[in-house]
Amino acid sequence: MSWRYILFIAFILSIFIYIWSSNNRWTLYYYPDENNIPRANKAQNYIVGEYESFESCEDEGVFMIRRHEGRGDYQCGLNCKFNEEYRLVVCEDA
Repeated sequence: MSWRYILFIAFILSIFIYIWSSNNRWTLYYYPDENNIPRANKAQNYIVGEYESFESCEDEGVFMIRRHEGRGDYQCGLNCKFNEEYRLVVCEDA
């Protein structure tokens, strides 16, 4: 194998990884009352924002709890979408 072929494959792989990773969005849900977490069909009412990484989402969740004097809870969900058929939020990972 020539170095040009290896370089070409590495370039294609890096583009694929960039495209795949840039499509992932983490959604932050903040619940002000940690003893009364709503059901999944109400979760869309508690969205704070979307982030490019889990770490950014988690940092903002911790900030929200601090901002509310230690009250509340948060959850970060990966690529969340509201499912019209079931009327609830569905995430790939949480």
